[in-house]
Order: sequence, then structure tokens, then C-alpha cells
Amino acid sequence: MDKVRQQMAELEKPLNPDKRGWSKENLVNQAYVSISTVQRFLDGKPCDRGTVISILKALEFEPINFIAEHDSSLQNSDREPQPKITIDWQRVCQSMLNEQQEEQRFRRRATEMGFEINVFVPLGLIKRKQQQRRSGNVPMELLHQLEPEVVTRIYEHDEFMTDVIGQNPTGKNKHIAIVGEPGAGKTTLLDKIATHIQENNQDLPICIALASLQGKTLKDYILQEWLPEAMALVYPDIDVEKSHKTSLQKRLRHGGVWLLLDGVDEMAVGPNSCLSLEEIRNQLTDWLGNVRVVLTCRTNVWDARLNNPLTGFDTYKTQEFKPEQVDDFIQQWFAEAKNIQRGQELQEKLQEPQKERIRQLVKNPLRLSLLCQIFSQNKQAELPETKAELYQHFVRYFYEWKPSQSVIDWATQPGLREELHQALGRLSIAGLDSDARFRLPLSLIQQEMGDRLFKLAWDLGWLNLVDREAATDESVYAFFHPTFQEYFAALAIDDWHFFLNHVPHNPDEGIYRIFELQWKEVIILWFGNNNKNRDKFIELLTSFNDRCGIENFYGYRAYFLAACAISEFTIYERADEIVERLFQIGFSNIGEELHYCVEDAAREVFKKTDRLKAINLLTKLIREEKEHKITLENQSFRLRGNAENTHEAAKILTKLDPGNKLAEDLLENVISFYTAMDCSWGMDREDALSSAHSLVYGLPFKGEPIKVEFKIENESIKVIKLLDKLTKSDYNEYTFKDILKSSKDKKLKSSKEFIAKSLVNLLCNSEDDMGCFAATLKFTKMIQYEMFPLVVEGLRNCLYRKTDKDDVDRYFHCYGVIWHCAQKMSYPEFYSAWHSQPFTINAKVSDNILVSKSNTNQVLNFAEFPEVLPSAIVSDPMLNQAVQLICIDGSEFNPLDNPATDIYIQMVEQGCPERQEGTPTTMPLLKAYWRLNLRNLEKRVALVFYNSKIDREFSKPFLTALSAFGGTIAIITDRPCDNVKRISPNHPNLIDAVLKWLQRSILEA
Repeated sequence: MDKVRQQMAELEKPLNPDKRGWSKENLVNQAYVSISTVQRFLDGKPCDRGTVISILKALEFEPINFIAEHDSSLQNSDREPQPKITIDWQRVCQSMLNEQQEEQRFRRRATEMGFEINVFVPLGLIKRKQQQRRSGNVPMELLHQLEPEVVTRIYEHDEFMTDVIGQNPTGKNKHIAIVGEPGAGKTTLLDKIATHIQENNQDLPICIALASLQGKTLKDYILQEWLPEAMALVYPDIDVEKSHKTSLQKRLRHGGVWLLLDGVDEMAVGPNSCLSLEEIRNQLTDWLGNVRVVLTCRTNVWDARLNNPLTGFDTYKTQEFKPEQVDDFIQQWFAEAKNIQRGQELQEKLQEPQKERIRQLVKNPLRLSLLCQIFSQNKQAELPETKAELYQHFVRYFYEWKPSQSVIDWATQPGLREELHQALGRLSIAGLDSDARFRLPLSLIQQEMGDRLFKLAWDLGWLNLVDREAATDESVYAFFHPTFQEYFAALAIDDWHFFLNHVPHNPDEGIYRIFELQWKEVIILWFGNNNKNRDKFIELLTSFNDRCGIENFYGYRAYFLAACAISEFTIYERADEIVERLFQIGFSNIGEELHYCVEDAAREVFKKTDRLKAINLLTKLIREEKEHKITLENQSFRLRGNAENTHEAAKILTKLDPGNKLAEDLLENVISFYTAMDCSWGMDREDALSSAHSLVYGLPFKGEPIKVEFKIENESIKVIKLLDKLTKSDYNEYTFKDILKSSKDKKLKSSKEFIAKSLVNLLCNSEDDMGCFAATLKFTKMIQYEMFPLVVEGLRNCLYRKTDKDDVDRYFHCYGVIWHCAQKMSYPEFYSAWHSQPFTINAKVSDNILVSKSNTNQVLNFAEFPEVLPSAIVSDPMLNQAVQLICIDGSEFNPLDNPATDIYIQMVEQGCPERQEGTPTTMPLLKAYWRLNLRNLEKRVALVFYNSKIDREFSKPFLTALSAFGGTIAIITDRPCDNVKRISPNHPNLIDAVLKWLQRSILEA
């Protein structure tokens, strides 16, 4: 330490270059570490490697050389054998926790004020809705709707600590997941949980930031990283040996240990964040099998798997601050700031008319903290209206309350701040676009912003040293809160093409960040930053066509993103129209039957769009439904019509506008009515009340469970069991090797391919509706991504509608499965799967595929269409005598909007008479030829338009012109075309569909 102390004595004092000599406090401020860490370092006691490097850099040493020299001196010294002692694991964990908490306060505090405010968001326990009591036949789509996610109980902070953390779990779920929006206080809550465990029940807390795993398993990280650092705090003279690792493993097996895992969404696991959830679940085995886990995760990552694979976890979602909690927070914050009057002024400002948006924004702890800091610093500060504006204010005043961290005279360098922000933006984008996400290695920082701006960002506290790369020992940094990385990324993006460059016929050449989870918050903030062409971008989002059938799965995803963006882009002239359309999708008021998956997704987004517009529409829906007065058992009840919509609207309204009397009265009336109805049938009143709450809010029914038995065919059960096996943590590729060996289909590459084909054939061919429904629900728990393209390929042909009930049910099953895939797959992957040739099952092999007995679907290569269809007509003597079929291939139309000449040439080549006036060059001239020259022929001429190339589509002007022709014309397309028979190219029995149309149009006519 002599070199260190000598260097401290010689360095110029920060902010006072005329004097020399650093104090411990100077080192604390320059290295961003705690005073206890500095003291331990100067005393020669072991410290975290990253902390040591931060201190050495602040002292202007070369860390690698310094550490190498230090390690060499240790190796050359005579060391005594280590004493054999019994490790006090309680003391080790407590010391490590204290160290982590102190470091965390330095690394992640937002300002130099750094007040600790003891106001915490409530937590809502999330459950799947329990099976409701129904009688008779229940449609499949309604069965699924019995299982939405609901909050079954709200816990205030102290309640959660005593009733959840402080109690031994009695059910099957011993682990806890805390899920919430950015800045909702998840990390702060995890810190409080650790303290509660340490102080109240003598259990051992082990805290791990999941971003630090760097590809290691939890077991390896605990033994290789956490254990040496923790041991060094209590037993600095002891090197960690195998016996110590064994001792810790034994203590973990014994139980009474908590793993507190922060930031599932910050794990660098590639594009599919959901894989991190699966990895965690799979690692809780062996000597980690008896630990209790509390993890935190952002809502958008968690909700990507509503049916998440983390069995054994209870899920708690952070709720918003209540109005009284907002007031309490402000009062405590300004009391700490010793400016109570200014806090009262802020409270008064928030209650002014037209401040609903900012009142809603600051129900989030981080944003409320930012607002307090802004309002404290600037006496004339106006309240911002959007998240982006709030961050703009914070960044603007950041430099005024961080003067001690830099010697920069900003007035003399007016462009430096903007240069720094642009560099931080480039760095933010590079991180989010890579597997690193929020962990930013030094090499990436130097590449994107250079050493000069990096040093400035580090001095100011925008970036903090948080870790070291396991493989390379490279320094890793992070923004003091991930939301600022997202804000700076949005700030640096000028052109919306960065998020979306749609190449309809070849998505592999396009850009589709709009469908990537890590960019959602960035896009929303971008809309709030007053960027140019925001209206153009949002118009493209609302009109996005994925060219994968009329279902337009990714079109819905794009539209829902636009609806979320409206919360920031409040002045958009079509904002009302977008929210209105979202409302119609979610509440089935648009004159079309929508799948429940679409409706459920729209209702979730409705909670995140422009709040005031949403409240107005929900209120209008409820008020416009006629109120009915019903008398039962001498009691009167006021109920509204259209119960499903009005009840759901009321539930959402209570979340958007707590205390809304209209919604609360409606739901209370419904509960009272259901309770009275069940009592009139002889049910105990307590059970009846529980049943009513179950029906309305999805709360667990406390009475005797109701058993519902469904008959499922054996073939379906086999497929369901295979899917179930894939959701288990012990799955591996050898699980089904015997099945693969016995299969006659030698082209199967894996058991997952076998299962995918079995599922596809079950859903496409089986008449076992309940079996298909059960398989569908099981599949939605899957994260075996390599199966998704196979499933999309196989099921897309089933997305058609008929009046036949079996076909309608089949459509709903298949739609639900493909919707699930579309939420997980990238758009180019989905497009490729949709447009690839569907697989078929060879008749000789079909006995090995687990399906019900049925004919396989027809699979048609459109290049063969003009040969296959006439052959089918020839086999029908009556139809063959009556019709002259002309098949028109539109894949080579040129120009696309006016292909009159191309159509005429194909018609003449297939036997139509030539036009005396010459070749028609416009669509109106072709229409005249069609109506006048071909009406007196021996056979009725029928035109069938198709595309032999799957990446081609008919243009809208052409379809409009064709709709005026009249006569016997059909077109194979998913695009709208009036007055013309339209048949989907994905129809599984396309040839039969065309033949039936010809029979009805010509023979029956």
C-alpha cells in the first residue's frame, strides 16, 4: 500500500489543482465506491476485483500491471498452512450483504441527494383464474377465457414482509417472482427483503445481480465469484478451498437460504429473453434444490410468457402508488431536503386541473423521485406531461446538482453536453442491439464514445463500473438506471427507419425492431421526444401488413405498439381514432368476429394507451348499455346489458381510475346479484360470496372445488403427454430416442420435429375438440423455439372459416397456437415459415405420427395449379361440358396496376377468341372484351386468377378494376376484392373449393 499512499499524497486535489494530496473522501468521490471499501483497501484487506480496479484507475495506476505485481509478491512470499476453522455462514452472508448494499447506494443513486424514502409500492399476487361453474356445452373460446391473469390479493409493504417473506410456504410454490415496469422499485424492494431476512428469521440471504452471470450457471457463479468475495470480508487470510465449497453446498442443501436474483431482463442470453426464465428454473436442482428464490423481472419480458415456465413460483406484480402514497413520498423527500414548503407547492401543482397525465406518470417511484429532484432544483419548473419530457427535464438539471463531480465549465463549451449525449446514445443503441443489453463492456464503450467522453460520463456518474467479464477480465459498466440507457438511445435516433424498414417480399432484408422486446420502451420514448415524421411512423405502424394471410398477426402487434406510443405522442391528430379502434378490437364492436387472443391482447394494451381517452371510452361503453332492474329474493339489483364487455370494462376502469364510482357500483351490483342467486339455490352465503368474487374478479373459490370431466381421445392424450414432457426441466434430446428409432419417417431430425408434426396433424385432422383444446393450452407453455417454424408451416392451411362447427373449432385451435408463435418469433422467421412449403405425412409413415384417423390435407404447388385444376374439372363430366376454364397467373403482371395486355394474352393462349379491335391496353377495354366478345360461346368462360410465386401479390388498383367486371371470376388471394369470388391460397382443400364454386356458379345457375 506504500505506492498507493504516496500517489494519494502527490495527486492534485479535485476542483483545486493548486493543492496536492487526496483524502479518503476524495478517493470515494473519484472512484464511486463507499468509504468503508476505501478503508478496507488502504488497510490491505481483500476487496472485490472490480472495486479495486475502479480505485486504481482513479489513482491513475495501470490496474492490470499493479494487480499482477501484487499477485506476484504474494506468490513469492512464504505462506503458512491455512488453519482449519468452522465457517460462520451467517456472518459471511451478513458481511457480504452489507458490502453489496453500501456499494449499491453509491452505484445507483440518481442524485447527490440520494434520500431513502420509506414509501413502497403495493404488490399484487397474480393467479390464473380458477375454473368457473358452468353448465351445458361451453364453446372452446370461452373455455380459454376462464383463465386470464388476475390480481387475487394486494399486499402493502409491511404485509408482504410479514405474510409472505416471513412465513414458510404452505403450498407448492415456495419461490417468488416480483414483476414490474422500469423504475417501479423492484431492486429497492429486493434490498429490503434481504434486510428483513437478515434481521428477522436468521435465514441466509445471497444476493446476485443476474447481469453478472455472464453465461455462468448459478452454481458456478456462487462458488467461483460470490464465495471468494464473501469469504474475504470475514476471513481475509483464508483462501477458498474445495472444503469451503463443500461446506457451503451442505449449508445450502440444509435449507434456510434465500437466493435474491435481480434483473432477469438484464441477463445477456441472446434475442429470446424468455430463455433466461427457463435457465433459472432448470438450475434450481441438487444443492440449490432447497433454497427459496426471489427474482425480479420487467413486465414486458415476463408478459412475453404469460404462461411462464417457472413452476414453483408465485408472481407478485408491483402496483402503482396510491394518491396518498404519492403525497407521503413527496412529504418525506422534501423533509429530507429540508424544504417542506417546496414539497407542499409540488403537491398543489399536481392537483391543478389538466394535470391528470403527470399525476398518472408519477405513480411510479423512479419518475416521482425525478420529479421531486427537478422541482427542488428549479423554482420555476413546469410539470412535464410525458415520460420523455420528464427525462428531458431531469437531464437538463442533472449537471446543476452534480457540480462536484466535474471541473468542466459548461458555459465555455456549449457543444460538449450535446456531444456527450449523442455518444451516450450511440453506446446505448450498441448495447441494446447486442447480447450485452445493459452490461456495457469497456471495449464497446471505447468503440462508441472514445476515452475522452467515456471519462466524462464516468466522472459525472452516467456510467458506473459494475462488473468484470468472466472470460477476459474486461471492465463492465452500466447506466445508473436502465431507463436512462433507453432514454439516451431514443434521443440519438433521428430517423424512424431505424426501427422499421419494411421489405414486404423479402423481410430478411428489412429492419423490424418494432417486434423486439428490448426496443419497445425506446420506441415509446422516441415518440415523446418531438422527433420529425412521428406521424408518418405511426401511420405505418397502424397499417402494417405482414403478408401472411388475412389474419395479419404482426399487423396487430404493430398496431398495439402504436396505441402504446399514443401515451407519449398525445398531440397526434389521429390519436382518438387509434384508441377508438383499439377499443373496438378489445370489446368486439367492429362487426367482425375476432379471436379471443386478439381481444385479450387489445384489452391489455388498452391499459397502456392514452389514459384519459381510455377512461372516456370505457365510461361511455358502460353508460350506453341499458340498465336492467332485476328482483331476486326480495332484493333489487341494477345490472347492465352486454355483461361480458361491461364487466371487463369496469374492471379495467377501476385500474385506470381508482375510485371510479360508476365501475365500482357496477361490479358490486354484479357480485351482490350472483351471491343472492347462489343463495337462492341453497348455497351457503360465505361460499356464494366467494363464488361471486371468483366469477367477477377471478379470485380463488373457497368452497368445495368443482370437478369437470372431459372425454379426451387416446390419440390426443399421447400428443399432450409429449408436449408435457417438453415443458419439464429434465427434457433432453434423448428422451424420445426410442420413438424416433421406431418411426418409419427417417427424415425426422429430432424428437421436437416429431412432436411438432404430431401436434400439427392432431389439430388439422382430429375431431376430438377437447383433446385439441388441451393440446393448444399445453403448447402455449412451450419455449422450444425450434418447434415454432414447423408448427406455423403445418397449421397455416387450417386458418379458414366455414359454417361447419368442426372447422370453426379447428380454426380457433390453430389460430391460438399460431398467435403464440407470432408473439415469440421474429417477423422474418415467421414470414419464412408461413411461405415455405408445408410438410406432409407420407401415407406409409402416418401410422407412426400420433394423430386421429383422418385424411391428410391437400398440399398444392401453385406452379402446378393450371394443370391440376383442369384435370379435376375433366373428372366431372357435367362441369367439363359446361365450363371453359381460364387460369390467369398474376406473378408476372407488368405493370401491376394495369395488366390488361398480360391477361388478354393468357386468355387467347388458352382458347379465347381474339379481339377484332386489337389487344386491349387498359382494364376498361379488357372489361368490354370480357362482357361483349365472350358471352355467346358454347361454354361459359370462367376466370381464375392466382400467383404461381408465393412472394407476389395482386395490387389494390388491379383488384378495384377487377371488381367491376362481373361474371364468373374467382381470385386466389387473401386481399379484399369486392364482387369477385375470393378463395384463400392457404385453404387446405383449395381445388375442392374452386370446384364447388364453379358448380354453384354455373351448374346450379
